[in-house]
Amino acid sequence: MAARQSPVTRASPDDPAHRPPGWQWPVQVGSVVGTVRQPSGGIGLRIDGGLNQPILAAADGKVVYTGSGLRGYGQLIIINHVRGWLTAYGHNAFVRVREGEEVRAGQAIAGMGFGPGQQPMLYFEIRLEGQPLDPLTQLPPR
Repeated sequence: MAARQSPVTRASPDDPAHRPPGWQWPVQVGSVVGTVRQPSGGIGLRIDGGLNQPILAAADGKVVYTGSGLRGYGQLIIINHVRGWLTAYGHNAFVRVREGEEVRAGQAIAGMGFGPGQQPMLYFEIRLEGQPLDPLTQLPPR
């Protein structure tokens, strides 16, 4: 007899157990080009700006990854936030934080680098329990 599998429920920002942190934009100035879908399954924003422009932590959290080992993201930072939330910041020219470091919302964590097409840009993702969400549905209006 086959064992029954219970349906998998996905975490939701509407669930109080997964209430999102108070997000802020990861750059103070920049043009949102739009939502980008990565071959890896990520959904993020492309934000064009200037080379070495400060990239800011979108909320308080802990840096869990810095490096260039994930294809398609360039130099990448991943920050773990409360209640299962992660943010990812790709295509950095340089990084100002280390793995294990606690960061505060608005803290400069990197400088904007070149993305595909040699255009200075930030690729920004928000994930809940590993599932990518469209950042435009989570960030405050500009």
